[in-house]
Amino acid sequence: MSSYLSKASNPKQYDLGEVRWDQEGSGDNYFRRLFLESIDDFIGEVKNKTILDVGSGTGWLVSELNNRGAKVIGIDPSKTNLLTANARYPKLEFRLVPIEDFNYKKRFDIVICVMVFEHIPDLENAFEKINSLLKPDGRLIVITGDFNKFVKSRFGYTVEREIIEDEIVATKTNYGERMGVLYDINRTPNKYIETAISHDLKIKVYKPIQPTEWLIGEQEKYAQFSGNSIFHLYIFERS
Repeated sequence: MSSYLSKASNPKQYDLGEVRWDQEGSGDNYFRRLFLESIDDFIGEVKNKTILDVGSGTGWLVSELNNRGAKVIGIDPSKTNLLTANARYPKLEFRLVPIEDFNYKKRFDIVICVMVFEHIPDLENAFEKINSLLKPDGRLIVITGDFNKFVKSRFGYTVEREIIEDEIVATKTNYGERMGVLYDINRTPNKYIETAISHDLKIKVYKPIQPTEWLIGEQEKYAQFSGNSIFHLYIFERS
């Protein structure tokens, strides 16, 4: 396994001190607002729905969905993230476990993975596991970073790359004072869609996420991506 791929898939990456995730993972962060806005177009009524938030980080999405009446469990392999989530939302349920090792007696109506597959090396295993956690009519909601955006240096952030195979690149991104150093696995949308379909998850929605007017208004640097995708939203259903 390459050095960048190994670090990107290390479940303890957020515990090693290279990444400062507390503020980046807060609920009022502009990316989190963009993610929630994108999900809101398709998630529908969640009251009394059972939801699993994979890679729940500091807990912002678990809190949001809980406030809407959903029954939510957040899982994350990082002790640092879990401590922050429990401190912010002590009444909500978080578990210290990666998706590969998570077991639950009941199945979920919805599984959500926001910027999580960037840290999962084995897509085949992940989609098989998620399928086993979904109810027969369950949905999987996924957001990933845009391949072309995240494998290139931008905004003064230095990106180093290691090509793993066609359409898969492991990266080391130095975000400087903003966030520190982060390792990711970047894949094209086709990789996600084809692998999910091979594990009996049919694609219902695929939507590139482009910078909105409010995002450009608050963060002018994103004007250069106007009309282009910066993230991707996928909604899968069990076949």
